[in-house]
Amino acid sequence: MDLTHISISSYLNELNSGKTSANAGSTLAITGALGVSLLGMACELTLKHVKIDGFHELTLELDRLSETFLELGQRDMEVFTDALQKDENAKIKAIESPLNVAGQCLPIISKCLDLRHQCHAMVEKDVEVSLLLLSACCEGNILLAVDDLKLVQGETREEFEKKISSFKNKLDTLKTKMSDHRNISHRNMSLNH
Repeated sequence: MDLTHISISSYLNELNSGKTSANAGSTLAITGALGVSLLGMACELTLKHVKIDGFHELTLELDRLSETFLELGQRDMEVFTDALQKDENAKIKAIESPLNVAGQCLPIISKCLDLRHQCHAMVEKDVEVSLLLLSACCEGNILLAVDDLKLVQGETREEFEKKISSFKNKLDTLKTKMSDHRNISHRNMSLNH
């Protein structure tokens, strides 16, 4: 199965079938691709109404990231298959793979948080949903990496634990910013009614 060219319904059928190729890692990668694509749509629609410095470049970056997420999801399926076949190298790759996806999420969430107030009002909630999708993708991949820590020991494990801790801290900070913004938005909506 090629994640970069499969239809959504075909992927869902594969996932529902219990076949080992479709898994949590590839599903989370698709979630990340959906998040950046939705954000790209919001930026494109904003650009149709107002020119904002950096938005065109951001849309190109988001388009590239969408493909990157799908490629990382494809690699994750291959690692998962290798791990099932008891490939020793797959143990480290099983931790690296979700961390690579989480590492793609963090900077784009941060950038999106900084730019969201510039998006057109009609796509404001699309931006919020894209943030939620990217946050879920990141958090889910951190969870997968933590679960796979049991596969390694010693210095390798300690290095991964440090990276995971760093990612968790960054994501927690970003989620706090997201929550603060939502609370302010809800208060403003309440005041208007």
